Amino acid sequence: MLRIDPLRLYNAMGVDFVMRLLPLGLYLAALLALEGIATASAESVPKAPPTRVHIELDHANIAVTDLPASGAAYQRLGFTLKTGRPHLNSIANLHAKFLDGTEVELITASEPRDDLALEFLQLMRRGDGGAFVALRGFPIDSIAARLQRAGHAAPISRADGPRSIMFSRDNGLRAVWFLEVLRPWIDRPEYTTHANGGLGLRAVWLSSNIATELEWLLDAFGYVARPSDWPLPGGRVVSLDAGEIYLVPLEPNPNGRPLVGVTIAVQSLHVVETVLQDSDVEATRHTDPRGSSLLIRPIAARGAWLEFLETPWADRDNRDR
Repeated sequence: MLRIDPLRLYNAMGVDFVMRLLPLGLYLAALLALEGIATASAESVPKAPPTRVHIELDHANIAVTDLPASGAAYQRLGFTLKTGRPHLNSIANLHAKFLDGTEVELITASEPRDDLALEFLQLMRRGDGGAFVALRGFPIDSIAARLQRAGHAAPISRADGPRSIMFSRDNGLRAVWFLEVLRPWIDRPEYTTHANGGLGLRAVWLSSNIATELEWLLDAFGYVARPSDWPLPGGRVVSLDAGEIYLVPLEPNPNGRPLVGVTIAVQSLHVVETVLQDSDVEATRHTDPRGSSLLIRPIAARGAWLEFLETPWADRDNRDR
């Protein structure tokens, strides 16, 4: 039986000759073979990674039932706190602000005057703990367009302050939102100077409730997760342009909240240890490839793990990594 290699025949004689020479059945087989070869060749070309959208950590919210008591607890941990402005929706807050424009915010609500206040009240029924993580970038229109292409379209809002994007409550990524910041605003020295030597919000810890979906989304923004054994073995970490996100394989999650901890960069652990000893707060020292750190349990840090990581000021972000 005659066997014809379509690719060899095409290379030798050209497609016009093949069309005239072959019966219809063999001609169609030849075209299918050529199409399969072309498709395989196209698929073998590696896809270019997505263009990176500039994103940094901005702040983390800790929802608390008793704001004055929570503020006193954070002051015992060596933080200077700034009282937030009054909110018409009953939300009240205290800010631990840093020299790089990041912050940790203790936040509460007293009445369900709008949907956000109601959401905080519902979170607080489960006790104190992590609430939201804000990521900052510019322009937010580019972030919105990338979100839409990734299947997570969300409107840009400017109801209060800078333009922002927050997912709907039924979205698995609700705990993460985006804030348009061209240049971080640095508060006065009396608010950014801390007894514990805090320099900035270095990382947030997000649980497996959100990890898979968030890793996929950040990959669409140009940020690739890599393996990490901190704070638990088998985790992942994503380095942003400034700050990191630890994706923690936490099952079960005690309070069901995606935000389970934060890491604060400090210049000296000795300074932190002195503050904690004076306040009679227990801490566990830890050393790994990142450096040395002190770990505070959630019961002493209003429902979220708190890590102080000794970090030279020059290494406070990831721009040179």
